[in-house]
Amino acid sequence: MFRQSRETKVHMTLAQSARRRECIATGIPFFDHLLQQLAFHSGLMMQASAMGDCFLDKHHVVEDVGIAFGTALARLLCNLAHTNRYGYFYAPLDDALARAVVDLSGRPTLCVGAGSAGSVCSFNANLVVEFFRAVSRAVGASLHIDVVRGLERHHRAEAVFKAFGRAMRQATSADASRAASTKGFLTSDNEDGRRNS
Repeated sequence: MFRQSRETKVHMTLAQSARRRECIATGIPFFDHLLQQLAFHSGLMMQASAMGDCFLDKHHVVEDVGIAFGTALARLLCNLAHTNRYGYFYAPLDDALARAVVDLSGRPTLCVGAGSAGSVCSFNANLVVEFFRAVSRAVGASLHIDVVRGLERHHRAEAVFKAFGRAMRQATSADASRAASTKGFLTSDNEDGRRNS
């Protein structure tokens, strides 16, 4: 998946592979670290590179990587039949505990509990929310993300990405025993612009 704007240029590849190989270079080292956690814990092979106006602000790169990740994930999901649809996970990291709940419903929603203020290695921790907002919209998923406890910002942010990765692994795993919705399918937009599920 390739995304380009006046502000950024992003390449993103996602695949389900027994030979996981992460190759991530966004120009933001701590963000790369978080994406590596996401790739590993989701069980997806991720290849990601980004260039952008980080000299102004890292917001554009983080947001556009989120859009690219969500779009690539949506394309991957098109090839997966009968997924669990739902996933949830609590991930601890030392003093921090994070929770992520995923619903691949086709309805983009982001609900965030306690966030992370301040910076980690010059990375504004508030950009974590912007990343997940972009992912939710691009893939069409309802995401509920909370930092339950923890003071160390690095641990808080990393626990969130680990929890989301594990929840996504569960949501995208195969389950042929039942349809994903009482309607029998997860739909695209209706004529009036609403989603069914």
